[in-house]
Amino acid sequence: MEQRIKDIEERSRKEAEWNDLTEEERERRRKSANANHCPKCDKQLSERSSCPMCFEFPKNPNAPMHKVKRILEWASMTDLERRAREAEILAMRERNRSEWAIKDEDGVWWRKDNGMIVNPEDLAIQPLPVSEVWAVYHRRQQTTDPCPWWRCEDMPPRPEEIQKALDEGRLQSERNDLNQHLGEREWHIQRIAHLVKNWHDEGYPVCMKKPISKMDVYNGAHRLLAARHLKKDTIQAYEKVAP
Repeated sequence: MEQRIKDIEERSRKEAEWNDLTEEERERRRKSANANHCPKCDKQLSERSSCPMCFEFPKNPNAPMHKVKRILEWASMTDLERRAREAEILAMRERNRSEWAIKDEDGVWWRKDNGMIVNPEDLAIQPLPVSEVWAVYHRRQQTTDPCPWWRCEDMPPRPEEIQKALDEGRLQSERNDLNQHLGEREWHIQRIAHLVKNWHDEGYPVCMKKPISKMDVYNGAHRLLAARHLKKDTIQAYEKVAP
């Protein structure tokens, strides 16, 4: 408490000192300020941040760009320059995100470690009844699907098989986007077990064919089977974006 009082008193002193300066004196201080310090309160700044209390920023070209400076810079740009800057920021963000997530054809990002969705706010996600989605999917596997049950025999797996994989820790975190595990029944059981163990109601939405009202799964059959194993009434789903 004593140190806090001293900090408040010191800040008040520096505030009064700054208020007594003329604009010319303030400008000189801005130009001479240490690149890592606020020219007004002399608070040390980290590399990527600015003074959390003051709206002043150093004029030193090596100083971190203050939020106010970024706002002024943005306001001075033309529409073309803004679009170019936005494209640069988006490209950088996607490069960074691609290190720990995978982007599908709909622009949906999925975490590499647990397969959960990264950007649910970009999609119109809604709950669908598991029983109805399952009925449509099961019928398709028996009739028109060109690759029913990932070309595995004796499917879908029985609940005790999924539970045994869970009990023995045989879990598969890899996604099956390219259908690269055709005929590998054990792999698919382990994939379902992984989703059961790491289930999150909001984290595993299923991608549905257009229109979503037909309840026809496009991508997410393992998630659907995991939801059935967990006896979920509904599953989060979104309509496929790309044609």
